[in-house]
Formats: sequence, structure tokens, C-alpha cells
Amino acid sequence: MRLGNYLKQAGATSMTGRPVKLQLMSVDKSGNPVSRMVEATILPLSEAERCKTIREAREYIDNNPETCGPFDVELQVFQVAAFLRDAECVRVCFATSDEIEALRGGLTFAQVQWLMEEYR
Repeated sequence: MRLGNYLKQAGATSMTGRPVKLQLMSVDKSGNPVSRMVEATILPLSEAERCKTIREAREYIDNNPETCGPFDVELQVFQVAAFLRDAECVRVCFATSDEIEALRGGLTFAQVQWLMEEYR
């Protein structure tokens, strides 16, 4: 049977993903540093989604060279944004591409590395 036929067939199994809990840093209205515990779900990225994160990370670096880290670090942030999903509804991304700065500001580098390990 061809790929197209498989993809059109009913009876596929829903992906459940891997739940994770992490602390996100932010500031309150007064500018005080705060953190909050959040829940998300890790779902696998397709090859097309992985390639999209590479393009997005390159574009982000090109447009924000003064605020970016090395490409491999920025790529990991974009991959984390792509594979993290809402804990209650995995159809919804945990962080949109418009929220990359907030995600970068909310995570430590150690958390990004931990999330990448959890993904693998």
C-alpha cells in the first residue's frame, strides 16, 4: 500500500506525548522576579517541523544578531518551542513563534538542555 493510502485510512492512534513540569521565570507588574510551575507535553517533531525550526532559528538570528546566542543554542530554543504543547490540549502549542522572546526569558540554559534530553 502507498503512503497516501495509509494517511487516508481511519483508525490511527492518537499521540499522548510526555508530560513535563518546569519553572518559568518572569517579572511581576512591579518588576520583581518571580517564577511559576507550569505543565506541558512533549510531542515528537516530524522532519518537516524540525526543518522549519532550523529556518526559523536562522531567520531569528539574522533579524536579531545583537540579542542572540550561537546558532545551536537558538535552534534548541526553537525546537523546544515546537515540541512543547499545552498539557491539556496537545493540538495547541505551548509557546507560539511570537512568544519566543518570552520563552527565552523564562527558561535557563540548563532547562533548555534538560528539555532537549527529555525530548530525545
